[in-house]
Amino acid sequence: MKKLLLKSSLMIFFITLSLTILYFIPVNSPNYLASTIEKHNLLRKTLPPRIIFIGGSNIAFGLDSEMIQKKLHYPVINIGLYGHLGLKFMLNEVKPYIKAKDILVIIPEYEQFFGSLCDGKRDTLMLMLDVNPPSIKYFTLNQIIRTIPTLFNYKRRTLVYLIKGSVPFDPIYCRNAFNKNGDVIIHLRDWYQIDDAVAKKLKNKINPDKFKNIKELKYIKFQKQELTDTLEKLDFNREEIDLISSASIIRQRMGLPNLIAEKLNTHTIFLLNKFKLYARKRQAKVFFIYPNYSLREYKINKKQIISLKKELEENLLIEIIGSPENYVFPDNYFFDTNYHLMEEGRKIRTDKVIEDLKKVIN
Repeated sequence: MKKLLLKSSLMIFFITLSLTILYFIPVNSPNYLASTIEKHNLLRKTLPPRIIFIGGSNIAFGLDSEMIQKKLHYPVINIGLYGHLGLKFMLNEVKPYIKAKDILVIIPEYEQFFGSLCDGKRDTLMLMLDVNPPSIKYFTLNQIIRTIPTLFNYKRRTLVYLIKGSVPFDPIYCRNAFNKNGDVIIHLRDWYQIDDAVAKKLKNKINPDKFKNIKELKYIKFQKQELTDTLEKLDFNREEIDLISSASIIRQRMGLPNLIAEKLNTHTIFLLNKFKLYARKRQAKVFFIYPNYSLREYKINKKQIISLKKELEENLLIEIIGSPENYVFPDNYFFDTNYHLMEEGRKIRTDKVIEDLKKVIN
């Protein structure tokens, strides 16, 4: 019996030690979520009063912080990353940095108010831990319990990448996609999506050793004329050039949940009210703005959004600026989801945010 207990104890010890070592493996990850490190450096180093935008990728892809900074005369920090982190995590990660006279603008995606997304998706939270272990201090106990069991698989994968000397790279969703304010800007250009067959041919024509996998060739970083000229130099025929050059700028839907199928989660409003009280103690102001949204999706989910608007107006302690309708845009303004604006839509949306904030800041 004693031998069995000893063996069990040693096994638990070595498993714990292995996990601890793996957990603290330093990785300079190019992953999109790793940009949280630069965003937190901004929060630490930028002197108050500041405007801090809190939300998911709708603000990462859809705000021009430099323009807001210029028009409103405040340093602007865009902390937005990804909706699947959940609003609970987004609010918690900002709390330690709140200073007197800060202006906190919360712009969550609609999904944060429906179903359980506000608690975060386990895989996304685990990936955040993988690329930035100290972020665990922004997790609730429940989130830790949900994510820690998968830690070993993630860190084992990280170890394999380190041994191979490379990590997966997405040319759009990557750490260097952001500007100094925390806005994604890499999508503000013409990106052409091509199919696997053309990608393989490009790989063979351009440089077989330059790209590690076909995915890296899925997005071509050329303006249209530059792309055409490049393909001609590589001896592509006219039919092939027309095929590639006429490829649509990315418009793929990414399978976000349909709000109609989800139940309104009033706990999200409770979390926002709790955050408002916390910020007030620190002498900071908090405002709520509705997210930008595609017209197509708005028509599908209008009933749910109106229901949410009514609930917020009755129960949210935070001052609401504007209306959902004011931030609905034509579908052709969007990049790859119903929240990610391209350049024209981003500018118009930013102008609207500036005008709305002027009403309450001044």
